[in-house]
Amino acid sequence: MTRSSHQQSNPYDELAELFLTDPDQQSLNDQPLEPGSAVASKVRLSLVGHLPVRAGVWMSPYADAAARHAGPTAMLRFDGPMASIELLRAEPSLVARLDGEDLRATIEVLAGSVRQWLIRPDVGEGIDQLDTRLCDDVHVLTGADEAAVVAAYQMVKQLVDSSEQGGRRVPDIAAAVLGASPEAAERMVDRLNRTARSFLGVRIPLALCVPCMEHTIESTGFLRFENKTIPPLGEVINWIRRAERTHKAIGEESAAVDRSRERRQISPDPQAHAPRNEFITALEAELASSGGRSSDDRPDESAVAADDSASDPGEMTGRTGPRESPSPSTAQMQEAAGSSRAASSPDEWAPARTAGTSQSRASSAGSSMPPRGHARLTPKPKVTVECKSPERSAEPTEGGQALPLADQVAGLTALPVRCPGHERVELAADSSGRVHLLMRDPDLRDAHVVSRWVRTHQELLALACREHGLTFDRPPTIHVVTDRPDRVADLHGSDLHLHVVAPVDVEAGRQWYAAALNQPQAAYG
Repeated sequence: MTRSSHQQSNPYDELAELFLTDPDQQSLNDQPLEPGSAVASKVRLSLVGHLPVRAGVWMSPYADAAARHAGPTAMLRFDGPMASIELLRAEPSLVARLDGEDLRATIEVLAGSVRQWLIRPDVGEGIDQLDTRLCDDVHVLTGADEAAVVAAYQMVKQLVDSSEQGGRRVPDIAAAVLGASPEAAERMVDRLNRTARSFLGVRIPLALCVPCMEHTIESTGFLRFENKTIPPLGEVINWIRRAERTHKAIGEESAAVDRSRERRQISPDPQAHAPRNEFITALEAELASSGGRSSDDRPDESAVAADDSASDPGEMTGRTGPRESPSPSTAQMQEAAGSSRAASSPDEWAPARTAGTSQSRASSAGSSMPPRGHARLTPKPKVTVECKSPERSAEPTEGGQALPLADQVAGLTALPVRCPGHERVELAADSSGRVHLLMRDPDLRDAHVVSRWVRTHQELLALACREHGLTFDRPPTIHVVTDRPDRVADLHGSDLHLHVVAPVDVEAGRQWYAAALNQPQAAYG
């Protein structure tokens, strides 16, 4: 018996579709957007609506989908007194230039390379409190179920009402549907548009559709700014605008300098070849005075050599004697050649030196072209290599390979599997078979995604790690490893297991110190 179309599907199957990518299915992320679409904007306000599972885990897939069209993208998130920036599809060398302590300095560096900014305001800040005049447009991040449609319409209505009450223009609003197929996303936006056009007079286009959490997210770097005084959202956007204007002015000035340099290099200089032209004119006069003999009419070289030896015996035998004065035509040619050498630079024109009177006569009578110049080669640049000591490892290693984090926690054994798309989160097991998740503090936001993935695929994990006797009657235990305990000071009262693994440099070399920072009551239990 087949299932009817209106019957609800298995919720576990729907959850699996969110995390497993169908390679044969083409999503809206892989389709080119129309010109003038919202993805091409510079600064975008991203408002989180009703999303599947957990809203936080969809932010990176959404930002990566937008970055596929616009290029390097920065996702700026505000959470109370904390702010964070995630850089996607940017050059890895850009991360090394960032200041991880000052939010404004980081924005000033990124403004020269980032093509778009996705700003997610604090979830506690009401929509009516947001000033949308400084943004190019607004994205409403939503699912495709009934509750998502209702929540999206309420957010659009609040945006329209607050703009009209404040006398502002209603911003361009688009929908980004996450966790649904392209067909379901189009149906959801169509329903939303029918209501929005009827009661609000606005149209909500479909900007992005992310069917599932793919493993091809290109996250270049993640920075967190904690315990800092975070200014209002409008001031942060002004920082972005001012930094963009500064980079634009610098780029225009550099382009003007390059164009000026190119014009100087390609513009003809009428005086550059004047000395050479004078030399050619004098040489033509010499050839004309000699009767215009060609190379076929010149005398035999042996006769010329004999005449030279008779006229200048000292040159051939080494004895000194009176030299024959050159003919007026030859003196005129040499004077013209000397004046050209004095007037032109050595790099532009340098006549070949003659070895004697006989060679000078032979070259002047037998050739109708000026001597070929000697080009001066540009010296090769010198590079000074500074010897530096090899960089020390930033994590425990053995034989050149990084050790698992499970080796730093007593009683745990690393498992040979990882969650797709979140390979930085390690899986381990204790003696009772309970699963543990270990990660460094910047990857803490992936913990719940991997924890749900473990519970969803527990049968496959049990088969893959049969020798560990895994049990799934309790949720996985989460361990957070850091090299700076002050960064996780606010997590001591949670159910997370905190550990410090930090380098210690001694005379024998670099050693590693590992210790637990807290003991949650539910530890291993």
